[in-house]
Order: sequence, then structure tokens, then C-alpha cells
Amino acid sequence: GVAEQRESMAAFRASGNEYLQPYFLAILAEQYGKAGEVEHGLVLLAEALAAVDKSGERWCEAELHRITGELLLARGQEAEGEAALGRAVEVARAQAARSFELRASVRLARLWQSQAKYAQAHHLLSPIVHWFGGRLESADLTPARSLLDELEAQAAPHSLNLSGSEVMPGLTPG
Repeated sequence: GVAEQRESMAAFRASGNEYLQPYFLAILAEQYGKAGEVEHGLVLLAEALAAVDKSGERWCEAELHRITGELLLARGQEAEGEAALGRAVEVARAQAARSFELRASVRLARLWQSQAKYAQAHHLLSPIVHWFGGRLESADLTPARSLLDELEAQAAPHSLNLSGSEVMPGLTPG
């Protein structure tokens, strides 16, 4: 898959078209990450973020930060990965990009779950999951609901009444 996407990206660049370039770079970077080539993925994401700044094409910016967070976590850079995921949530919220907010919130909540920050993770994830309501199902929403149920059970012995500043500095619940 990576080789095919790399060829497609080369052909895309050769055409001189820059529209959707950040998105295509994000897809390729994510594939590099899945293939264990984290450094290549991070280079592409830096290029994609620079392209976003240049073109103003910001609709996929939250995804770029989310994938950056994923790759930094894979590289063992937990603090940097957490910050990138927090940035992804912030950007998605600012753009009212609910699906991107859900993806980034799920990943950040999973990180916090692994750190036994159950109440914080629940506090982050609950508003976005509930925004979608109870009837809609999707590849992102179904696991998000399961994670929220897990967090609720794990956080039960702790207080679920956190102020926004306790969730993550600069990141308040949606």
C-alpha cells in the first residue's frame, strides 16, 4: 500500500496540482506509520502542515495533528504526542469538524486511559460522543462509545466532576 500511495503522490506532484496535497500527504504519512516507518511519516506531516500554512487549506489540519500525535507516540515521545493530540482536538473544535474531533478525542482519551487518568479521559470524550446522539453508528463512533463506557466504569471510584483546566492545560471539554 505504501509503495502504491508513494507512486500516486509522485504523479500528483508531477501534475503541478497542489489542491488536496495536505490530505494526500496525511494518508501517506499514516500508512508509513502503520508500516513502522515513523520518521518518513513525520517528515510528510511537517510538509503537509507547511502546505496548509501556505495554501490556507485547513480543512484537514486537525487530522494532520492527530496523525502527528499517533506517530510521536509510536516513537515513544509521549509528551509531544499528547500535545499534538490536544492540538488536533482544539483545531477540530474551532472548525466544528466533529468527526475529526471524535477521532482525536478518542486517541487522546486512550492515552489518558493508559495513564490511569480515567476521569479526565471521560470528561474529554463524553461531550463529543453525546453530540452525535445515540442512533448514529460509524467506524469511529461505535468504538468511541465502547471506550466511554470503559472510562465511566474505571472513573467511577474517582470523581467525574473535573473543571476544564484539569482535563488538559488549554483544552476544555467541548
